[in-house]
Amino acid sequence: MAEWHAKIKVTNKLTQSLKVEARIPYGVKKANFPGHIAPNDSFLFDVYSPSGKAWGPEYYLTLKAVGSPSFGTVDLGIDIPYWKHENNSFCTTSGIIHVAGYKAVTDGVHNWENNLTLTETLDPITLAEGFNPRFQWSKISQLPLIKDADDYDSLLPNKDLMNGTILLRRTEPKQLPKNQWPTLIDPKVKSDNKEPYISDYFMICCYTLHRIKNINLPEGKSLKEKITITHSSQTRKETKEEMSLKSTVGAEASGVKAEISASYGVTNIDEYIEKHEQTTEVEMNYEARNYDRDIVIWDFTKDVLIYRVDFRGNVSLVAVSDFYQTTKQKTYMLNSAALAPNF
Repeated sequence: MAEWHAKIKVTNKLTQSLKVEARIPYGVKKANFPGHIAPNDSFLFDVYSPSGKAWGPEYYLTLKAVGSPSFGTVDLGIDIPYWKHENNSFCTTSGIIHVAGYKAVTDGVHNWENNLTLTETLDPITLAEGFNPRFQWSKISQLPLIKDADDYDSLLPNKDLMNGTILLRRTEPKQLPKNQWPTLIDPKVKSDNKEPYISDYFMICCYTLHRIKNINLPEGKSLKEKITITHSSQTRKETKEEMSLKSTVGAEASGVKAEISASYGVTNIDEYIEKHEQTTEVEMNYEARNYDRDIVIWDFTKDVLIYRVDFRGNVSLVAVSDFYQTTKQKTYMLNSAALAPNF
């Protein structure tokens, strides 16, 4: 038989070097393997079975990030047997390392190559992806705190802001106890032991307004009818599935669910996270007036957000889901100045 090659090219885009450990049950190295791969360097691991041999290449790599804290470990393996057995490969990670480009070896092939790029999952650039920017902590932290006297009617804007979504108020941050961290499925930190990379997890609740319908009533016109309103979740459309509460607060996270329910009065977590929209009927009853009006139908939601504070002190979003609360109507005279609501 001709030479069979199993190649794995590794590009290290971490800020830590990678210590290389290798085991080669079958095969010959095309070139000596390095002891380390420095940041921004690459190396092509090439193990082959020489022509005429009755075995294919098989080898295993462990790449461990060197630093404090270590970003984690990548384990790689590939086996292209000569006779009767299926081809096999794997790639597993721990810590905060992401591997891009991995493809499992195809059965039946005699030569295979993977081009892998290793990056950090807590890189500040990637942490800002996958959700609407309005949920960045730098913006949420500027919201006024919810007051005991707040009710839904008092939070409606006095002037029509023409906004689709308005973040109104928030609660104080509430820390998640460390004994609940292992049950939280953080898409950026795969390890059960999150403490080397995370200094805190906390959650908050925001009261949010969503403009769902606008009805114009000209001068002298009245309105009396029942209409059907569809309440859909824009937050769920804009957020990666892995960053929803459904994905991060799984079956094992009963303690986190209990914290959310007790703190924010959200008792339908399991039920509502399965639904992306629902409908209700709304009564409209407006007498004629001597001026033009807009009737705005607003949805109130509670947005529950979980944030992480990483070992660098950066605060980033782990998960967000919204929970429909109620629907309110507000009448606005046309041609009035669009002023911010008075909190």
